[in-house]
Amino acid sequence: MKIHVRNGKGGKDRFVTMPLLVLLTLRSYWKTHRNPSLIFPKGSTTDERHIATKHMDRSGTQASFKAIVKS
Repeated sequence: MKIHVRNGKGGKDRFVTMPLLVLLTLRSYWKTHRNPSLIFPKGSTTDERHIATKHMDRSGTQASFKAIVKS
């Protein structure tokens, strides 16, 4: 139940506790795209995310987490 943040603020690595709600939401999200190597692949549709070779940009990832927190 920990997330490893690499090269975070100040260039430091750290571990942060992951709430159960985040884990459950990530599992649900994973079911919709199932990219073989990326958790947050770039793309606006399920098919694009499934075959993406690049990760979602930072603002997209932040928006995803804000949506998780709101729900």
